[in-house]
Amino acid sequence: ERQPFLRSFWESDELLGLAPLMLDGGKALFVGDPNVCDCQDFVVTPGKEEAFFHAFFDEIERLSIKELDLSTLRPDSNTVLYFLRIAKERGYQPEKTPDGLSMEMNLPPTWEEYLSRLGSKHRHETRRKLRRLEEAAETRFRVLEDPEAVGQEVETFLRLFRMSRPDKSEFLSQEMESFFRSLMITLS
Repeated sequence: ERQPFLRSFWESDELLGLAPLMLDGGKALFVGDPNVCDCQDFVVTPGKEEAFFHAFFDEIERLSIKELDLSTLRPDSNTVLYFLRIAKERGYQPEKTPDGLSMEMNLPPTWEEYLSRLGSKHRHETRRKLRRLEEAAETRFRVLEDPEAVGQEVETFLRLFRMSRPDKSEFLSQEMESFFRSLMITLS
């Protein structure tokens, strides 16, 4: 029931950036579901942040948008720096509150190096689960690149996902299933 609010902002013939938002009444928020999209942001040409956010604020003021929910922004995003400053300059009172936690790490080149970075308890637990898997059945790793093959195997993935835990089964609504099918086939 939300309306797309997709805007590009230009200075003469130079793209300043894109605002991938949607409107929910008088509120604007990023396009996408925060249950699937951990981090979202504006797409801004480097060095054009100042001009982009001034143009963006001009547009939301023109449309009388009363609230912006940018809760999926990464805390280290350039948007946070420019957006907060320019919002304050224009007389707004933006709030910056943490919303969830996103864990990340740079992956090392080998599996053994990855395991060595884990704490001893997690390393032991990971190895124990892999041993149990190998004892239970023959396993193999395959890379599927053909969209038709992915389309066939995605059903197995969705079935196992649903079986793993009740909360995952609940999360995997018909809409989410459709999203994951489309995503996996498109990425292949």
